Amino acid sequence: MDDDGDFVIVWTSYDQDGSGSGIYAQRYNGNGIPQGSEFRVNSTTMGRQDNPAIAMDADGDFVITWDSYGQDGDLYGIYAQRYNASGSPQGSEFRVNSHTTGSQAVPAIGMDADGDFVITWQSYGQDGSVMGIYSQRYNASGVPQGSEFRVNSYTTSHQYPSTVGMDDFGNFIIAWSSYEQDGSGMGTYAQRYNASGTPQGSEFRVNSYTTGNQWVPNIGVDTDGDFVISWVSDGQDGSGEGIYAQRYNASGVTLGGEFRVNTHTADHQRGVWIGIDSVGNFAITWISDGQDGSGFGVYAQRYYASGIPQGGEFQVNSHTTNNQLVSIIGMDADGDFVIAWTSDGQDGSGNGVYARRYVVHQNDAPRMATGLFPRLPDWWRKAKTNPGDTVENVIHSVSPEVLITDLNTEALQGFCVMDATNLNGTWQYSLDAGMTWNSLANSSSSSARLLDPSAKLRFVPYKKKFRGDVGLTVTAWDQTTGSDGDQVDATTRGGTTAFSSDSTEVRLTVLKKKPKKRNQ
Repeated sequence: MDDDGDFVIVWTSYDQDGSGSGIYAQRYNGNGIPQGSEFRVNSTTMGRQDNPAIAMDADGDFVITWDSYGQDGDLYGIYAQRYNASGSPQGSEFRVNSHTTGSQAVPAIGMDADGDFVITWQSYGQDGSVMGIYSQRYNASGVPQGSEFRVNSYTTSHQYPSTVGMDDFGNFIIAWSSYEQDGSGMGTYAQRYNASGTPQGSEFRVNSYTTGNQWVPNIGVDTDGDFVISWVSDGQDGSGEGIYAQRYNASGVTLGGEFRVNTHTADHQRGVWIGIDSVGNFAITWISDGQDGSGFGVYAQRYYASGIPQGGEFQVNSHTTNNQLVSIIGMDADGDFVIAWTSDGQDGSGNGVYARRYVVHQNDAPRMATGLFPRLPDWWRKAKTNPGDTVENVIHSVSPEVLITDLNTEALQGFCVMDATNLNGTWQYSLDAGMTWNSLANSSSSSARLLDPSAKLRFVPYKKKFRGDVGLTVTAWDQTTGSDGDQVDATTRGGTTAFSSDSTEVRLTVLKKKPKKRNQ
């Protein structure tokens, strides 16, 4: 994410580019609105392109990196593509690894505020012993800074996978897993570098607990270089795998001891990812086996910069059928964040990519004008069906700038339905353009229904002979909390909430005769 909360989600898609797997991405603004369409990242489509990673600078320029099979002449190689903040490619895709023998795979990327970046990956056989960690620095124009370099000093057996974080000034830290270096299975190690790529001290072990495996780390670095490393630990929490973390200041000095992140410890918690804001507040996300009642689900925990938890761990995915996997997080300078994951079967075909936004900065509740009554089109009671109308059109039936106002820039609009009681029929809503309809009959301030501008509303009379005016009580919803179709408690409104303290009535007239078309 950039400093304003704009973000890009990148993923692997199978058979979409016509040959194996390819890399695709979608841009969003700070309100979560898509910017353009999804786009293919890799120019070379032959074979497989997998394991994408992305980093973004303060202004929204970004770089995507991935591994590509056979493109560099021998198994996997590392490639990347630069983009400006508008999503326009800057130059062509380029190979990152200089050493091409064997496989160079599973890249990670970090970027500073000005767009300078570093890419790190695992290389097979290059350090003389199975697998090692290598890296390459670039300036913001994509020009390599020096040559690729080995990160791990200890080279025996396996060092993989790697992760990297960079502060606003270009100083960076690379972390990885190393086999049997700590005396028992995999351990997590790291190396600090200054902005010129000079190592700061020696590589160091991150995990204090060494029994079994402590591996697959992720790292978050704040503006000034303070950082947090998190990893998966086998058996430490008493049941399968758990999530642990360690805080450091910019000089690499530990801040407190390592700590367990997950509260729920049954079965496995794995797949860790960290997001961190400009002052060091951070959030960690992971996947948890069986906690949501069906396979793996996505969970997260927020922390202050001091390491004190903000609230408890929370479930991210609302759809729980099958597995939700591979959770990642991006956080902007103010602490707002987005968590994305893959969901098995939710989109109807294999795995799909889903995300949820969280806004934690101070919000001003929207204002809804009183005395104005937005309307649905009049409806002829003898018509076979009522097609309804979108919330967006209902808002525009008055004036969106007058009906709903908000002190927050680029604020979104929507309705929070608080009362749909009517003795003459049923108010209904649809989230799929009128394909299916659901009743609003039980709506109340403590059980209100959220509807974004794309949702539809309609009224269905109980009796064909009914005619007259009907109303639906709504207040404004700015979409900073909740999602389209959610049922929420809106008894507390105004202030910093997502709901206006005032409400109005959406009206509709059921006519005896066929109505004239409403002027557009």
